[in-house]
Amino acid sequence: MKHNHRPKYFTEPGESLWTRCVWDRELASTIDQISCEQFHLAPAALMESAGRAVAKAAVDRGAGSHPVLVLCGPGNNGGDGLVAARYLHDQGCSVTIVVASEVGKKPSPLFLQQQSTVEEMGLIITPWQPGTLAALRLSKPIIIDAISGLGFRPPSSGVLLGILSEAATIAGATVIAVDTPSGLSVDDGSVMSALLKAHETVTFGSSRPIHRLMPGAVLCGHVTVADIGFPKAAIERSLVSKQAVWREVDPQSVLQADPWQQLPKNAHKYDRGHVLVIGGSEGKLGAPIMAGLAALRSGAGWCSIAVPRGQAPVDMPIPVELTVENFFDGAIIDPERLRRFIDERRVAAVIVGPGWIRQCLDLASFTVLRDFASIGGKVILDAGALHNITALIAKQGSLPHEHFILTPHHGEWLKLGDAPTLPPLTPAGVIAANQMTQALGAHIIYKNAAPVIMSPKKSSPIICLSGTSALSRAGSGDLLAGIIGAHLAAGCSLNFAAARGYTLLARAAWMAAQDVGDDAVIASDILTRVGIANRL
Repeated sequence: MKHNHRPKYFTEPGESLWTRCVWDRELASTIDQISCEQFHLAPAALMESAGRAVAKAAVDRGAGSHPVLVLCGPGNNGGDGLVAARYLHDQGCSVTIVVASEVGKKPSPLFLQQQSTVEEMGLIITPWQPGTLAALRLSKPIIIDAISGLGFRPPSSGVLLGILSEAATIAGATVIAVDTPSGLSVDDGSVMSALLKAHETVTFGSSRPIHRLMPGAVLCGHVTVADIGFPKAAIERSLVSKQAVWREVDPQSVLQADPWQQLPKNAHKYDRGHVLVIGGSEGKLGAPIMAGLAALRSGAGWCSIAVPRGQAPVDMPIPVELTVENFFDGAIIDPERLRRFIDERRVAAVIVGPGWIRQCLDLASFTVLRDFASIGGKVILDAGALHNITALIAKQGSLPHEHFILTPHHGEWLKLGDAPTLPPLTPAGVIAANQMTQALGAHIIYKNAAPVIMSPKKSSPIICLSGTSALSRAGSGDLLAGIIGAHLAAGCSLNFAAARGYTLLARAAWMAAQDVGDDAVIASDILTRVGIANRL
């Protein structure tokens, strides 16, 4: 198999230019400690800035015309709440403070300091006991949830469980959480419920895993990241000793890096790249067609689709922009015809699986793809091509790094092999998924409302943002495969292609929703807006 050399017109920006750190509990603690001990920032000053940011969020949500209920725990998170209460009181807001403390748990020194200040100002602090919140009879209050912070580890129990349960019954409340909704683990996105779901979460310095990982992120509402004065040098020094467990995509930066922007006027289709889509089973020919059109709409120069003979109804219209090939002998791919087409038609990226309901790759056809990857080609395995793929890869040994990407949603994740690993939504899941990517030699984008990109390199997983409910439609995964394929054909790395591809898809879905409504968007609506979404 020969290498299809193509000039490369796009210089991809380094990962640090289109991603940013997400601080897990350990990294956040390290940054806080270094800021205070080595850069001599007073912890009370950081708390002051944090409380002011929370107060601003409350004012923005109507604290001047609604009563404010500040729920505090006895730790530093509660201290942030007391500072916010003080600022709101000074602005003329009606503020009630209730403190929940487990028996025998000592308040932090900073909490006691803030408690003394607010009491000196004449504010009353009421200890919580069952029925306290109901007795207040507050109408549509703004609740500031400052009970438990970054150090909390589920499950909720005792006083915390009681006050959260009671607060959740207050009708018409708007909830602002400090750092994270109380009762959630900051490092874990797998939590399925919260007693007091936030409308807004105010956090400091950077986002946390719980704010970005689904499904936990849904419980945080809108996330506001406030700058409270952590020195940039302190953050950089912390990252020397403690690598960020997570990074997140900066949507604007990744979209600005357009792989096709520098194409010369005399560029031809092979400069843009030829994408091949192999897929389709009975009744599901639309999937490879959608993937192929998405590749073209994203910037690919040419797209071919290949489906099993007899799967396409004779009267089914296939867009004239797609060329149709047949590498199948019945339902099985003919490896020599596939190899010959890739060579002769200078294919740059292959997408396998859209529209398949079962695995159609065998050892011979998979060997062709592996040989293609070994001389520079890029391969996306999607949908049916993912079924028990780990066993097929194991027969070949580890894949060539930086050439294969797997694109499972949760159901497909469970079918990757006989013993699927934990999904990358928790610290344990990250470790397990990292081990799997290294064993396979393949990248993975775990698809959900905030997809996670895993790499066989020893690098941080990348969380993709910008998700919208408009993407919860059949066909959106096929569009994503096609968009990623176009980026790979243009010479992008797998991480960048996956991150930019999803961001572009989400932006197109958002644009479609503006025109037809969130609940009316279908895959073709998204497809027609991919090109416009690519123009910032």
